[in-house]
Amino acid sequence: MDAQTEREMDEMISAQAPMRRSGLPDDVAAAAAFFASEEAGYITGEVMDVNGGIYFD
Repeated sequence: MDAQTEREMDEMISAQAPMRRSGLPDDVAAAAAFFASEEAGYITGEVMDVNGGIYFD
């Protein structure tokens, strides 16, 4: 994928997402860090969608 196509796809996803931006690796890392933290010590068997509010079927 060339840089122009990548930018166009990012703009398209950003326009559709309620958060109005594409996800970043840090977004996923923050979710993983939460699950590994003491605050999540009593949480089991959960799936957290880190998707900015946009769902793909």
